[in-house]
Parts: sequence; C-alpha cells; structure tokens
Amino acid sequence: MIKQLVTTCLLLSVTSVAYAADYYVSDPSNPAVDSANRALLPAGAIVFDTIQKAIDNPSLSPGDNIYVMNGTYTSNPKGWNNAVVLVDKSGSANLPISIRAYAGHHPTISIGGNTMIWDAVLIEGSYINFSGFEIVGNAQNVTLAQATQIAYTEIAGWKLLGIAPADSATNSNCVFVYNSVHVAVKNNLIHDCSAGGITYDMSDYITVESNIVYNTSWWSVYDTSGISIHRMLNSDSYAGYKVFVINNISYNSGNTQPYYASGGQPTDGNGIIIDINQTTNNGKPYLGRTLVLTNIVYNNGGSGAVAFKSAHVDFINNTAYNNDTCPVSGSTCGNIDGGQITANAASDLNIVNNILLAPAGKTAYGNYGSTNVTENHNLFWSVGGLVSNNYVPPDPSDVLADPALRNPPEVSNASLSANNHVIGEYALALTANSPARNVGVTRVGSVGAIHMNGNQDTGIDLGALSYKGF
Repeated sequence: MIKQLVTTCLLLSVTSVAYAADYYVSDPSNPAVDSANRALLPAGAIVFDTIQKAIDNPSLSPGDNIYVMNGTYTSNPKGWNNAVVLVDKSGSANLPISIRAYAGHHPTISIGGNTMIWDAVLIEGSYINFSGFEIVGNAQNVTLAQATQIAYTEIAGWKLLGIAPADSATNSNCVFVYNSVHVAVKNNLIHDCSAGGITYDMSDYITVESNIVYNTSWWSVYDTSGISIHRMLNSDSYAGYKVFVINNISYNSGNTQPYYASGGQPTDGNGIIIDINQTTNNGKPYLGRTLVLTNIVYNNGGSGAVAFKSAHVDFINNTAYNNDTCPVSGSTCGNIDGGQITANAASDLNIVNNILLAPAGKTAYGNYGSTNVTENHNLFWSVGGLVSNNYVPPDPSDVLADPALRNPPEVSNASLSANNHVIGEYALALTANSPARNVGVTRVGSVGAIHMNGNQDTGIDLGALSYKGF
C-alpha cells in the first residue's frame, strides 16, 4: 500500500511539472546583451521584452515560470504609474507562479528616477515566488532638504484637509506585497528605496529569505523600514509558523521624516519590524507565529529588529549591531534609543540566542510594556559598557560582555554593496575568544538547535554567524 501511494504521488508530481510552461524576458534596450541572452535560449522559447508583458501573457497559468535575463527593466507597458512590475496573477497551492532571474543572470528592476512610481514591484497575487533580482528605488534622486520640504507640505495638508500624503518620489517602495497569501521574496538585492525595502501588508503565509536590503526609508512619512511585516491577516485558523523572516541582511535604513499623522520625531527606520499583527482590517488578532531567524541587522536609524503591537513572534539567533544610529548625513533620525532588539507593546515573544551590540550610550535590549516575553541565552553589550534602559533584569543565562566579533568596523563602514553581496571575510562572525560560543540553548519552542554553515563548535553559538575556525 505504501509503495502504491508513493508511486501515485510521484506520478501526480510529474504530471504537474509536465504542464508547467517556461517564459523568458530579455531587455532589448542593449542589443548586445539582448543578443547574448537569446543565444542561450532553447529553440521555440517564448520571449517578452518586459517583465510586465510576461505577467500579462494570457497563457500564464499556475505552475509556470518566468525567467528574467540580464538587463535593466524600468518601463511598464500598462502605461500607468503605480509600479514598474505589477504581479496581479496568482498560482495555486501546489503550483505557484515563479518570477526569477535566469540561472547565472542578474537582472535589475529600477524605478529609474521616475518620480511618479509608487512601487518598483507590487505583488497583489497569491502563491508567488519572486527571487534573484536587484531592485533599485529612487532615494538617490532626492535630497534631505527636498524630502523635508515635501514632508512639511504633506503634514500640513493632512492637518488642514485630512489628505494623506501622495508624493511618490519620497514614498516609493521597492517591493510591496498587498492582500496576498503564500508569497515568497528570496535572494534579492534591494536598495535605495525612498520608503520601504520589502513590505507585506494585510497578507498571510509570508517568506522573506536571504535578501540584502539597505538604504531604505530615508524620505518617507509613512514610518517605513527595511523589512516590514504589517497587519497580517488570518487566511485560516492555523496557529503554527506562517511568517518566516530568515537569513536576511538589513542595514542603513532610517527615517529622517516624522509620521505624517503625528508630525513629531521619526520613530521607525528599523532593520526588521513585525508590526501591528493584533489589529487587522477584520478586527481579529493574528493567530499564526512569526519566526525571525539568523538575520543580520546593523546601522539602522531605528531598532535592529522590533515587535510592535504584535504577538506570537520568535527572535532566534540574530545579530543586531550598531542600530539606533542614523545612516543619513545631516539627520538624527529622531535620536531613537529603542534597542537592538525591541519588544514594544507586544506579547508572547521568545527572544533567544541573539547578539545585541549597541553603539555607545544606547540600549541593547528594550522592553516597553510587553508581556509574556521569554528572554534568555542572549548576549547584551553597548560599546563602552552595557546600558540597561527600560528592560527587565537579564536572565542568568544571558552573557553581558563584548561579543568579540570578527571585523565589525568593516561592516559599520558599509562593506556590503551592489558589487559585494556577502559579508567580506565573515565580518560579524565570532572570533576564537568570543563569549558567545557554545552558550546557546538547543531548542526554542518547536525550533530545534541552530547550527550555521561552517560552525566549528560542538554547541550552539549565539548570533547569526557562528565561529568559523579562524
């Protein structure tokens, strides 16, 4: 019976794959690149000249793949200004639609200085896999002085007339996922977004994995962050893990402008935020758990990682370094001191196996009115000595010492760039003398022991990058 069941499953799997179609996209604006791209394709391949045309293709069906080749994609053939790429098609539970870089290629989606674009990529479909792109916003086309003047006008308009800000130049996102389920955003390089880097709003079954996100949220008045999971919705009653934020690097985000409805000091610009999941548009709290695992967050103007008015969130084996530090010259980003990892009006949190290294005089871990928080086996330190501000006394299992990380100045000077997609020489990994070695707990709830690639230790190390043997 078991053999028959396995054979049936294999046949069903093969049948599903057999019906999947492959479509290709090649940018014709550079004839030499376009010619090289097309030379790689199989005979009879269906090729589109924009990503949008491939998505709008009437034959696109669940299970199909769109492979995007080298080029810079800026135009939207729909002739409207909402997004460069709008994903409004959906796959199905076992047959997602995949939009991904062609193997070995590095396509770019860019707002391209178009001040009328709200989102580089807007995903409103479900069962979508989106991966392998460089996505560029327009933050470099706006100055601090310009953003401040626009924000002043926007805030005044809201106070006088109740008009929400509508300046896309300062409020444009790189990836925005709205009212969708089962959308995975993976392996992208995302940067220079005036507003959010990767933002999910009113969605469920979320995966944000192995992305590098930097230089976001500088000019917006919408309290945006590098990676934001906002107002999650219950598409079902499952209470296990449904949101996964794993293996990302998020740095140099910050808010120079205040939230439009308050007009006070900036409050966000976090590396990662799990935001308001207990009040959704249907008035019901979110039931699922969120896993924030093995991320590196540093040099952000807000917290490294924060749960705000959210519940059922686990922060495990993350490294949060030098956050609450404004990355924008000429601005203070509100002089935020929330913590490298922050629990703010949240509940049912596990904060375990993390490294929290704050800049001089700033908080390592902040707990602000949160309840049912399990905090243990973390390392807390602030440059020049530990600062304890508004958090409960450390657990006996916590380490209060300099983590002795490898080459942290290299990371603080933004060693990551569009031409260097990995941390050079394992910067922020543990050195031989690090007190964060072999002191982690082996299990947090349903999550088992965390061993990072290349770990040379027999036990569990703290942070996202284990000791590598050098």
